[in-house]
Amino acid sequence: MRRKRVELFRYKAKDIKITISLYYNEAGQLIVDGFDTGKKVEEILGSENYNYMYKIDPVEVEKFHALFDVSTADKIGLLLEIRKRFGDNHAFSSLGSFMLENDIKYKAAYGDEEF
Repeated sequence: MRRKRVELFRYKAKDIKITISLYYNEAGQLIVDGFDTGKKVEEILGSENYNYMYKIDPVEVEKFHALFDVSTADKIGLLLEIRKRFGDNHAFSSLGSFMLENDIKYKAAYGDEEF
């Protein structure tokens, strides 16, 4: 079964490509999955590829449903609402700030870090 993904943000230029996706994993966790690639990334970080991710447990995802007034049964609706509110070039950091401000606990991984 293929996971339904919603694109939170995408940007492509000559020297950089950014893709951030939203989906649920097999455990029901909400995943915010980012990937940057290109010469610009290599200039800044020393590697051409950079991954980053938030992993949010189902009990914490329920807080999004309540805050955004989206039924807990409407999983895709929640992804679309997150995209509507955070789908710009500051998507990852804005969403992280929102979660901190609203006491939504999450795990984060950047680059080679693991959860």
